[in-house]
Amino acid sequence: MKISILIPTCNRQPLLKIAIESCLQSDDKNELEILIGNDGKELTEVFFDHLKLPKNCQIIYFNHSKILGQAENINFLIEKASGEFITILHDDDYFISGGLHKLIAHIRHDQEQCIFGKQFIVNQEGEINSKGSDRLNTFYYRMPNYCGEQVDKLMCILRQMVPSDCFLLSASIAKSFKFKSKNEVGDYCDFEYLLQVALSEKKCSFFFIDEFISAYRVGHIQISGVKTSVSGKYLYMIAESAALERRYPEHYKYFFNRNLSKFMGAAYRLKDKDLAKSVYFKHQYPLLRRFSYRGIYESLICLRLFFYNSSV
Repeated sequence: MKISILIPTCNRQPLLKIAIESCLQSDDKNELEILIGNDGKELTEVFFDHLKLPKNCQIIYFNHSKILGQAENINFLIEKASGEFITILHDDDYFISGGLHKLIAHIRHDQEQCIFGKQFIVNQEGEINSKGSDRLNTFYYRMPNYCGEQVDKLMCILRQMVPSDCFLLSASIAKSFKFKSKNEVGDYCDFEYLLQVALSEKKCSFFFIDEFISAYRVGHIQISGVKTSVSGKYLYMIAESAALERRYPEHYKYFFNRNLSKFMGAAYRLKDKDLAKSVYFKHQYPLLRRFSYRGIYESLICLRLFFYNSSV
């Protein structure tokens, strides 16, 4: 069996080397192909000469003549992949020792699968944030009581249980869908892609392993908790575009309430009156919340945006 590891990269040679080497720390005997799509400065032969590849592994390198962007880079690599299963590895993340093998060990050949596990949070120097890692995995429902095949795959995606990379996906499923650009879905290209899979008629099992698989590298701004994200607007737009409210009202209610603060925060930072109005006046907005400190704050956001838009 062949596994395709896709690494989109752009000017991160030291971290890319760590990412590649993490794929080689497995005793797995399956054939591995590592496909690298480079959007940055061309990698030299010296870079590859320093990599010690086992006999069961090959690297296929593509240097793009024009910048594709991450989503289109991944789409390109998926198309080129020849393995039965595909995994995406961001160039600043890496598999922990044995992580890839743990995913491969849960492959079943009688069904299409998406197999995933837990993440460590590490800083730019590679130091593990244990408490942060526990909080991250708990927030995304990566806990022992959710281990195994997910009965409700749509809820699995809406909870964002599947990490943004280092999940193993049947190639036949991966090649049936496309990642959308950042202009279309913001930082949620992986979420929107997996939502396509969950909403489709294709049968794909989502399987959670209650073990650490990979390390997710975060920057100093992310670690400090500074709230600068406006990506909540894209998350809201993805749900609206998929017509979740009409097609799956109970799922949508959960999703809406889980991300409500994120939606309103994005509206405030973007000074988007239409977004604030659409979110605040949804019937899914909890009545009791309107009278809470949070709800009063969000009503003030709406009033301020209405005043701002009418005064410019």
